[in-house]
Amino acid sequence: MPDRSIVGALGRVVRPVRGGRLPGEIQVVLAGEPTLLLAYCDEPLAEGVRVQVVNTRGSRQVDVEAWPRSR
Repeated sequence: MPDRSIVGALGRVVRPVRGGRLPGEIQVVLAGEPTLLLAYCDEPLAEGVRVQVVNTRGSRQVDVEAWPRSR
């Protein structure tokens, strides 16, 4: 079972997320340690964009959205 504790974590894009099925990479701090994760988003996200993890796919892969979200 995937670790759901990462859902809701905030991080930053360190390699652009290309959108759709093409991932990028984000960095989040988990248990006090910087951690790199493969990240997917429906829309492209540039390096430096702040993101929130909205789902985990397991194996260090997550779905993210830009944070704060546009309303």
